[in-house]
Amino acid sequence: MAHAAGGGGVLKRVFSELSAFLNERKVVSEGELRLKIRECLSALSDAEMRELEKNLGIGREKEGARGKAEERAEERAEERAEAREEAVKSVEEIIFRSITTREKISVFSPDCHTKINYQGEIFYCLPTHKFFAEELEQAFLRWSKIRSAASMLSGVVEDFLRRCGYSTRSLQKDEECEVLEAEKVHGDRKRKLRILILPSIKFVPRFLRKISQTNLRILLLPFRRRGRQHLSSLSSGSMRRNFHQNGEFGS
Repeated sequence: MAHAAGGGGVLKRVFSELSAFLNERKVVSEGELRLKIRECLSALSDAEMRELEKNLGIGREKEGARGKAEERAEERAEERAEAREEAVKSVEEIIFRSITTREKISVFSPDCHTKINYQGEIFYCLPTHKFFAEELEQAFLRWSKIRSAASMLSGVVEDFLRRCGYSTRSLQKDEECEVLEAEKVHGDRKRKLRILILPSIKFVPRFLRKISQTNLRILLLPFRRRGRQHLSSLSSGSMRRNFHQNGEFGS
C-alpha cells in the first residue's frame, strides 16, 4: 500500500470531513463509519477520484479496453461507472483501515483504532475518548435505524400477512417504528391485529406508552444482522400455517 504522507489535497479534504464526523459523534459503529467514507468518496468528481487513486497508488483498468470503435456511448458510460465503483471500494477499504488501525496512510488520518464489541456490533472511538454508556447507546441506536429500518422490514411483514389472508394498512411510519393494522374476515368472525415494528429491542422503552395504549397484539423486532432473512423464512413452513390458523406466531 502506498503511504500518502501529507496526503494530497483531495485526501486531506476527505480526512478533514471524516475527522469532523468522528469528533461530533465520539463513538461510531463500523457500518456507520463505512457509510460515511463512501458518502465522502461518492461526492468527489471523476478528476478528484482519479487524483485520490493516484495518490494512494491504485491503478484503474483502462476503460473501454475492448477497443471497438462502434461501441455505443452507453456501454462506455457503463464501463466508466463500473471502473469508478471498483475504485471507490478499494479506496474505501484503504481509508477505513487507516482510521481503524495503526497503519496510517496520511498524517491527517483520524485515529479510531480503539474498538469495542457491543450488542454484537463493532464500535470505534477516538483513543483520547473513553466509551461512555450514553454515547455507545446512541451509536447503537443510530446504526440500528440504518441497518434494520422499520420501513425495510415492513414489506416482508406485509407480504407474510397477505399470504395468511390478511389485508394490511399502515397507521404510522417513520425511521424508528411502523405500526401496521391487519384484518382478516373468516365467516362471521373478524380478526384485527396491531403490529409494532421496531429496528431493535433497544427502542422498546421509547414506545412503552404506545404499546400500553393501543390494542397491540404483536411486537416485531429484527434478529440482529439476519433479521430480514429470518422474516423471509416466515412465509413458509409450520410458523405460517400456525399463524394462518390461529393469528399468532408460534412453532
